Amino acid sequence: MPLGVEDFRTAGKGQHTPDQVRESQRKRGASVEIVDKIQALDIQWRESIFEGDNLRKEDNSLSKEIGILNKQGKDSTEPYNKVKALKQKIADNELKTKALLENIQQLVSTVGNIVEESVPVSNNEADNLVVWLHMIQQ
Repeated sequence: MPLGVEDFRTAGKGQHTPDQVRESQRKRGASVEIVDKIQALDIQWRESIFEGDNLRKEDNSLSKEIGILNKQGKDSTEPYNKVKALKQKIADNELKTKALLENIQQLVSTVGNIVEESVPVSNNEADNLVVWLHMIQQ
């Protein structure tokens, strides 16, 4: 089963832990630093989602305020201008969040599946351990 971003989270609900992914990368002779990079991007992505949620919450609150002011016949120019600026911040945040997710997915796709514990580790083909040999005799 391919790895998901959950497998890189310390408190994730993935099948594997970041330490298992690091060890698997080490056994493959691949970069273990990619695990830390994915974790850092994942934190940024989740923070960006949180920021976007807060911006939308503020937008909703200001929109309600505008409605109340309009019903009361009062000037709603100031909250309207704030909403206009918030809409741009929300759009920018969505682009940032999307870019972070795409970057994470691209990096996760470069990490191979977890190497089984029983698989022998060697640096080259000459050092490979013959585990099973099947010969056909005729």
